[in-house]
Amino acid sequence: MNNDALAFATEVLTDFPCEVHRVADIITLADGTTLSIKLWLPTGSAARERCGVVLEAIPYRKDDVSLVDDETRFAYFAGCGIAAARLDLRGSGNSGGILTDEYSRTEQADIVEVIEWLATRPWSNGAVGMMGISWSGFNALQVAARRPEPLKAIITVCSSDDRYDNDVHYHGGVPMGFYMNLWGTALHLMNMRPPRAIDVGERWFEEWISRLHANPQLTATWLAHPYRDSYWQQGSVCEDYRAIACPVLAVGGWADAYTDTVFRLLDHLDSHVEALIGPWGHTWPERPEPGPGIDFLGRCVRWWDRWLHGVEPAAADPRVAMYVQEYTPSREDLPLRPGSWIALDEPGCETVRTPIALGQGGVLGERAEDGATVEISSDRIVGLDARHYLPMGVSTDLPPIQDRDDANSVCFDSAVLEDPLTILGRSSLVVRFRSSAPTAQLFVRITDVDPAGNSHLVARGGLDLTHRHGHAPEEVAPLEPGTWADAEIPLKSTGYRFVPGHRIRVAVSATYWPWLWPAADRTTITLDLHNSAVRLPLLPADSPPTSAVDLGSPVIAPPPELRTESDAEPYWQVDTSDDGTVVVRRGSRGSSRTALPDGWTFGTEHDATVYTIRAGDPDSARMAREVIQRFAWDGHEVGISIDSEMTADRERFTVTTRTAAEFDGTSVFSEQSTRTVPRGL
Repeated sequence: MNNDALAFATEVLTDFPCEVHRVADIITLADGTTLSIKLWLPTGSAARERCGVVLEAIPYRKDDVSLVDDETRFAYFAGCGIAAARLDLRGSGNSGGILTDEYSRTEQADIVEVIEWLATRPWSNGAVGMMGISWSGFNALQVAARRPEPLKAIITVCSSDDRYDNDVHYHGGVPMGFYMNLWGTALHLMNMRPPRAIDVGERWFEEWISRLHANPQLTATWLAHPYRDSYWQQGSVCEDYRAIACPVLAVGGWADAYTDTVFRLLDHLDSHVEALIGPWGHTWPERPEPGPGIDFLGRCVRWWDRWLHGVEPAAADPRVAMYVQEYTPSREDLPLRPGSWIALDEPGCETVRTPIALGQGGVLGERAEDGATVEISSDRIVGLDARHYLPMGVSTDLPPIQDRDDANSVCFDSAVLEDPLTILGRSSLVVRFRSSAPTAQLFVRITDVDPAGNSHLVARGGLDLTHRHGHAPEEVAPLEPGTWADAEIPLKSTGYRFVPGHRIRVAVSATYWPWLWPAADRTTITLDLHNSAVRLPLLPADSPPTSAVDLGSPVIAPPPELRTESDAEPYWQVDTSDDGTVVVRRGSRGSSRTALPDGWTFGTEHDATVYTIRAGDPDSARMAREVIQRFAWDGHEVGISIDSEMTADRERFTVTTRTAAEFDGTSVFSEQSTRTVPRGL
C-alpha cells in the first residue's frame, strides 16, 4: 500500500486510553451479497458505552495487502475511543459478488447500506464517518453526496472530485500513457486474487472462479469514453458540489496528482470544509514521502471527536494549513522537503494571479515584439524524467533533475532573482498558437534553476489542444492547421518559494512521454510570443503575514506482526537507440513475499512495465506490463499472472490482455482478449 515500509520506522504509541477489541463480521446486503468487514472497537473503563465509528471501504484486501495500513490507523482510533471499520468492497478480498468497475453506483449503494448497518450496532451511537486515501477518498466524497443520514463527516486524502480530468485515465483530455493500462492491469489482477480460504472456508474456490470468469477489461472501457460524458460524470462530485452537506477535511500533497481537488472543495462546498496540503506524494501524512510528516492521526481524532461525539477541541486546528516548499537538490528518493507550514483563512486570498511574458530569445519576463514566434516540434521526446504520476514512497518515484527534458523543450528563463518569490496555488500558461496538424498537445513545466544551472521541477501540466474549449463531446474539435487559436494550459497547484540567486524557468513541449499518449499527428506548434504569458499565483512581498503552525510529528499504533522476505529492488531505466527509439523500463527486480501469523503468505515474483516510442512516429507508442503474484496457505498455492499491451494508430487503440491462474500447479483459468476502441481527438 501507500508507503507501508515507513510504518516500521515511525514512532509508535502503545499507551492508549482504551483497549482495542477486533472483530471480523459479515454483512448481508439487501440483494443477498455478503460483504466482509473488520471492526476495531474501544473497550475498557475509558470507553464510551456507545461511540461513533469511522468507515473505510476499498478493494485492497483488508486481511493481507492492507494489513499494515489498516492496523496502524484504526487501532489508533479505537485506542482513542472511536470505533473503526474496514470493508472489502463487493468482489474483493473476502467479500462476495463481482467488482465490475471503479466507483460504480452499486459500490456507492453498498456503502450506504453498510453505513446504516454500522449506525445500528449496539455499541454505536448512530454517528458514522468515512475516510480514505485514493479510492476510498474518492468514494467518501461520492457517498457524502448521497447524504445517508448517519454519515456526519468525512476525511478525504489524495482523492479527486473529477473522475475525467483529475484521475489516472486522462490528463488535459490526453489519454495517459503512463497510467491508463497500468491501472487497468492492476484492477484486472486485483480481481484475479483469491479470497482467503482460511477465512471464508470451502466457498473460496467457487468465489475465485466466478471472479476469474467475470473479470472486465477496463482499459478498453475507459478508452471508449475519451470525453467528459455521463460515464465520467457519475461519481464526479464536481458535477454538483452542493450535494455534499456534511463537514469535509480535504488533504493533499504537492507531489501528488490530485492536489487541485483540495482547492476546488474549499472554493465550492457549502458545508464546513478544512484543508491540509503537505509536501508529500500519494501517501498518508503520518508516513509520507517526501516528508516532513505530521501528527495526522491526532488531527483525525480531534476531527472525529468533534463531528461524531460533539466534543469541541481544546485548541482549534487551522482551517487551512499548507506547506510552502523551498529549494533542495532533486532526488528520486527525497526523504525530506525543506519548507514551512503556514495557516490561511482562505487559500488564494493572499495571492495575485500575475502574468509574466514569454520573451524573445528564451527570456521570461520581457514581452516579445509583435510577430515574434517560436516553434515546438512533436518529434522531440520530452518526459523521460517525469517519473511516477502518483508517488507512493518507492525510491524511484520522484522526479530527478530536469536538465534532459529541458534540453528537448523550448525554455524561457527569468533574470536571476534578487528577492524571494512565493507561488501558492495554480499556475497556467496562456498561449496564442497555430498547429501544422489537426491534433496536437502542449505540456508545460515550471522549474527552479539553481546557481549551478540545474533545473528542479516545481509544477507541471498539459492539454490536448483539441480540448481547449472544454472536455465535453460538443466542445472538442480538430484544429485548423495554420490558423491562430488561443488556449490556457493549467498546471497542477503548488506552494513553492524561489530564493535569491535562482531563476524561474518555463519549459514548453509538444510531448510528455510516457505520462501522455502522443497526439495522433506529427506536429509543429508555433507560439505567438507577443500574446503568450505564464500566470503565476504570487504571494506579494507586502501581503499580510501568514501565521506559522506546528502540526506535530507522526505517531501511529503498532504495526501488525508479519514477516517479509524480499530481494526486490525498484528500477527506472531509459535507453535510446540510434534510430530515435526510446525505451523506458520501470518495475522491480527480484521478488517479495510476506507471511502472516496465521500461515497465509502473499507476494509478487515479477512486475515490469515497458514504455516504447520512436521519435517522429506517434504510431510507435507502446505500453506493456507483466505481473506474477502468488498466495499460499496450508500446503496450497495460487498463482496468477497478467501480460497486457496497449498500442494505437491514428484511428484506434488496441489493448491485448493475457491472463492465467493456477491452483497447486494445475491451470484453472487462462484467457486472451484483444479489444480495439475508436480513437477520440
